[in-house]
Amino acid sequence: MNATNPIETLASCMAHAAYEAFPEYKYQDRNWTKYRKWQDEVFNKLSKEEKQKLYDEERRTGVHMGPPDTRVEKSRKHTFYDLTVYSMFPQTWGSTALGFGGIGGQAITSAYVCVIESNLVGSYAVYFGGRLAYVIDRPNEKFIEDISKQRMVDANSGKTTYERSRA
Repeated sequence: MNATNPIETLASCMAHAAYEAFPEYKYQDRNWTKYRKWQDEVFNKLSKEEKQKLYDEERRTGVHMGPPDTRVEKSRKHTFYDLTVYSMFPQTWGSTALGFGGIGGQAITSAYVCVIESNLVGSYAVYFGGRLAYVIDRPNEKFIEDISKQRMVDANSGKTTYERSRA
């Protein structure tokens, strides 16, 4: 892939981000069989005020109402609806290896940089020419600054340059 085919590059990056770059998303859902049984046996017998109190608590905490056994943890891969194309721009590299290092021709080469954001986990996957360079979980200010300057560091330096330390 090269800088002359942005649609193919973007499609490749989006597919990789959805299925491989980002971890599975873990979330809480209802065990619908047990929840419906709890509704029939307990919830439907409550007064309107008691039901409203449970609804309000659910909205406030984000935890599904009902006993703990009516909840279950699930996981899923990302979909295209969970991703945002944060930025895409051409960048010129000093060799055909782009920002990956290793053996590459001495030709100056341009390739698209795609930055895909996960709306679920808040991470960013950075691609050079359609290949994953790095995933940034806790971006620092330099990451945003370099995107705005349209000049990203190479694959070997990405995590150390752009990742905020856990403090």
